[in-house]
Amino acid sequence: MSNVERHYWSRTRWRHGNSNSTNRPKETGELELWLQHATGRILFEDVRGYAIDRIEQALSAEAHAAAKKGIDDALYGLMMVLDGVTGALANETQRVEARRSS
Repeated sequence: MSNVERHYWSRTRWRHGNSNSTNRPKETGELELWLQHATGRILFEDVRGYAIDRIEQALSAEAHAAAKKGIDDALYGLMMVLDGVTGALANETQRVEARRSS
């Protein structure tokens, strides 16, 4: 299991045990968590799937695995930015951060 798959599944197996839920919760705290999971799921399934579908089928198994690892690593990096782990540009006087707001 790749880092992206591990991250995705750890983030989507939330306390209600329903990682496939499209039912929006009503409580504020639950809603924020649900939105985070929904975003992760969209990125994982749609973006990752789109990129993997475009890997050249004629590649060797080794090259295919390397391409898939590159996709997973890039998506994992994006998830880290969205989670606030990374994502800043700075110099001596200015700083720009990418982060979500609630």
